[in-house]
Amino acid sequence: MAGIRRVFYLPGVELFCSSAVARSAGAYLRDITKQIAHYHGGAYWIDRILSVLFDEPLLVIEPSTQLGFVGKMSGIADNFQLH
Repeated sequence: MAGIRRVFYLPGVELFCSSAVARSAGAYLRDITKQIAHYHGGAYWIDRILSVLFDEPLLVIEPSTQLGFVGKMSGIADNFQLH
């Protein structure tokens, strides 16, 4: 039974990865998952996917030419992914 409980979070992660509606509906779970993520791997991954930014505004400016563009960015979980 313990093995089943350990992987029960995987369908939730898959659902939140594939559906913006599900992510919005599950946003309230972050209050819970943040508190227990350190102790439970499933809570950690659900917290991570619910913290990923989607359709966030982005402004990029190239310093030497002072040219830039505006857009939207999705799927960024942390700053490391922007390197």
